[in-house]
Amino acid sequence: MVFLCADFIYDQHFKDLRSRGSLVIGPALVTLCASKSEPLFFPRANCPLYTDSMAGITVALSGISRARCRETASLVRFMGGSVHRRFSPRVTHLITDSVLCSQYHKAVAAQRYVVHLRWVHAAWALRDDINISITAPHFVRGFLVEPFCGLSIWFVGYSAEELIGLRLRTVEHMGKLAAHVRDATHVVVSNNADISLGDFSRRQKIVHDEWFWACIRLSSCADEDNYKWVERERAKKDHDPRPAGSFLRLIAFWSLRQLGQ
Repeated sequence: MVFLCADFIYDQHFKDLRSRGSLVIGPALVTLCASKSEPLFFPRANCPLYTDSMAGITVALSGISRARCRETASLVRFMGGSVHRRFSPRVTHLITDSVLCSQYHKAVAAQRYVVHLRWVHAAWALRDDINISITAPHFVRGFLVEPFCGLSIWFVGYSAEELIGLRLRTVEHMGKLAAHVRDATHVVVSNNADISLGDFSRRQKIVHDEWFWACIRLSSCADEDNYKWVERERAKKDHDPRPAGSFLRLIAFWSLRQLGQ
């Protein structure tokens, strides 16, 4: 027997049916099948199905509280989607509200959508409208996590005029302006600046300004490891093919050889 329920959230009858493992569907699923002249398909036990608007979608959640994860997972399944505990190649959408989440760069590298939690809530709000595709790219793009979302940024080595533009871009892309350098998650350093890494915390990301512009260009937070700022003296030594001491020893060796001749 299949039960039809209009309320999957608050209705006590629905909760009782679900706890007993009954087959439960929502009115949107009936409307959809009727519009396509297709037979009604039944959900699995313990998997109530209100609509199939997320059919073929697999989500993973990262950086979100357990309570909100449980709520979101239920909504995704009510709409025919699947939920994985961690990001994997099978995941189509990563749900998070910060680029600092542990799975973010994996999802970006795999060219998957990284969306805010509100995408799921917006999809659920439209659950009865069978004419709207909540998985269409133009719909999903409105919920993409912005490149600086969750970051506090501090700038070093820029003029007052340059800072105005940089700060505007930061806020525009949902970043925060750190009140003090110690509050920053990311320190963006001008190519003309001469600073010491000892002035910053090891937990902070110290990056070239190319990172900042790459984030905006890509519409995602670029991997900081590709844009690490390196102290000038250290960079100079790293590019020197032979240590200074070895060079001096080589000169001494050739001088002694010339004297021996």
